[in-house]
Amino acid sequence: MAQKDWKILREADTRHTSHPQLDGTRVIRFRGNVTARIYGDSRPHNLKTAQLQKGLVLALNGEELAEEGVGIGVPVAIFKDDIYFSASGELSTHSGSAGEIIVKRFILDSVSRKSWKIRALVNNPFYRKLTGEFAHLYRDYATMRKALLSLIMLKNRAGVRTVYAKRDPRGQVEVEYRVKEDTIYVSARFSGLDKRNLRRIVVMNEQGSSFFRKFHDSNGSILVDEQIGAWEPVAAEWACLSDPGNRLGFCLRRLRGCRLFIGRERLDGHLAWSGMGYEVPSDVDSLSYQVKILIGDDPW
Repeated sequence: MAQKDWKILREADTRHTSHPQLDGTRVIRFRGNVTARIYGDSRPHNLKTAQLQKGLVLALNGEELAEEGVGIGVPVAIFKDDIYFSASGELSTHSGSAGEIIVKRFILDSVSRKSWKIRALVNNPFYRKLTGEFAHLYRDYATMRKALLSLIMLKNRAGVRTVYAKRDPRGQVEVEYRVKEDTIYVSARFSGLDKRNLRRIVVMNEQGSSFFRKFHDSNGSILVDEQIGAWEPVAAEWACLSDPGNRLGFCLRRLRGCRLFIGRERLDGHLAWSGMGYEVPSDVDSLSYQVKILIGDDPW
């Protein structure tokens, strides 16, 4: 993934049932007190991703754990001229041979901009180059991250904020979610995207960094908190994020033909995401993968 792209990017019933709510929310119940929710709008409205559409949001004992994370199964399209996010979407369900399938249509219609005191958008070549260099330093030089986070704090205190400005849509991505036992089956279709000048697609799987603080993988690596890094490629066959007490986690496998990245950021009141993303080539029309939910001491 290009350096400049990284920073812009980020009930004890053993049966799995999905329950509709009056506001369009769907709730999936796992074992114990673990659930997943998905909304027809951009909820939950947390921090700088408040405007964006979300995927599946994990919850434990009724408390949502996404914070700034966009949830499981959320597409981002990287074009030559800009990176497009989804601020508009539609949620629906239908029945298949394997049970209920939840479908969310993500419309890629928004780009990230910096707002000066909520009045003017900052998007000139100098600022883009500056933020690209900032992202490079932050990602590649771990010893500098604390100092760079302090600069983010100063920038925010000065009134500079991330906003998502609406643009003409560059197409849509339809994502299906199906649950069996403790596995979420995700299938994303990219045929609805405008492929002109499309460089690559990233499918994000994020939750909140206050809870998901521990990383481990099939190579035996264990990292906690700031050790995880900002946006790093996964070399192992599989990788997991969980809380340090192993109450709840989620795992993904590397897939042939695309790259898997891991990242975590935490800055009180500003950054709060922890997750993994698949980077997909622009000529691929679909992506299917599994997200294993770890509950308690489940093996993986």
